[in-house]
Amino acid sequence: MILFDNGPCGKPAVFATPVRLVLAETPAEVPAALSALDSARRAGHWLAGYASYELGYALEPRLLPLMPAGRRAPLLAFGVYNAPRDATDCLAEADALAGEAILGPAEPVMDRASYQTAFDTVQRYIAAGDCYQVNLTFPLRARVSGAPLALYGALRRRQPVGQGAYVALGVGPILLSRSPELFFRLDGEGMIEVRPMKGTAPRVLDPAQDEAVRKALAASPKNRAENLM
Repeated sequence: MILFDNGPCGKPAVFATPVRLVLAETPAEVPAALSALDSARRAGHWLAGYASYELGYALEPRLLPLMPAGRRAPLLAFGVYNAPRDATDCLAEADALAGEAILGPAEPVMDRASYQTAFDTVQRYIAAGDCYQVNLTFPLRARVSGAPLALYGALRRRQPVGQGAYVALGVGPILLSRSPELFFRLDGEGMIEVRPMKGTAPRVLDPAQDEAVRKALAASPKNRAENLM
């Protein structure tokens, strides 16, 4: 099951009972998997799933030797569906279970010394002109009690965002995502819509102040760079 707070028709949607699953566990399997997805789309099916971050290594020959070992998830995993259906019942179930989920304290996987080393490396890259921005993150681990769908319901209560998803394909890990940012949306006519958070500013009710914010945003080298990335 793949559940979206904000589905393809602008309302909650769920994809269940796939016609088939398309997986790529290794880089060698990626081309055939992408071809299968394209064929399913051309045949009129819906596609819902995920591409792992590490898929990027498989798509760039120079990065392929750097593919991390010990990955927990497929490089890509998609279900092929006839159509989405209304998600009202699924969201109601998640909300009803929310009280059963307990999330323990989150602890970083990376220690302070390792983070400092990575931070120093990033500073050297920026100073050398190799890049101008790096998203230096690290994973956190926490113990969870309760069903994954219950945790999703609890997160929905605490984190009202525009883009939420629950992915349980039966292969790989169960994914829970809560994001306020729309990466991109593609409609049937080929129009791409993006709603980034970086390089943006909130609107102001007062027209004069709103115009001042617009001009400041347009004149900001930092925000313009983030929009052009």
